[in-house]
Amino acid sequence: MEAVKQPEPSTRLEPRKKFWTPHRKEALIGWLFLTPEIVGMLFLNVFALGFSLYLSLSKWDLLSGVKGIEFTGFDNYVKMFHDPTIIQAVKNNVIYMIMTVPIPIAIALVLAVLIHNSVFFKDYFKVAFFIPYISSIIAIAAVWSALFHPSLGQLTNS
Repeated sequence: MEAVKQPEPSTRLEPRKKFWTPHRKEALIGWLFLTPEIVGMLFLNVFALGFSLYLSLSKWDLLSGVKGIEFTGFDNYVKMFHDPTIIQAVKNNVIYMIMTVPIPIAIALVLAVLIHNSVFFKDYFKVAFFIPYISSIIAIAAVWSALFHPSLGQLTNS
């Protein structure tokens, strides 16, 4: 049996790649500028979510202040799920959600595929269908521009 020859170790050292490339330095600087905003948003969202959860498990009227909060546990949820008005409201919301989300999306998808594949002047139809969405934004922008006009605006001349 013949012994397998091991390759000789290379005497030439390959240059090591730098970790801190200009692209990575630029990305780090970007993340450092974003860090205070991210931390603030996370703190505010986590605080709001936690306090809302705590309030949902408590009995509190706003006029009594923070000292008037008394913990009740899941009593609020038990009352809520036994209330026929709440149950009817949930049913109505589910029906409304089923009718207004998947059905219009399916119709829009079918129309988009039909227009894309088999309609002449498809660029015209794409613009014609998109204009109602854009025109409301433009109208709102025009109203706010008029309200904040430096010399003629209603909100700046007060």
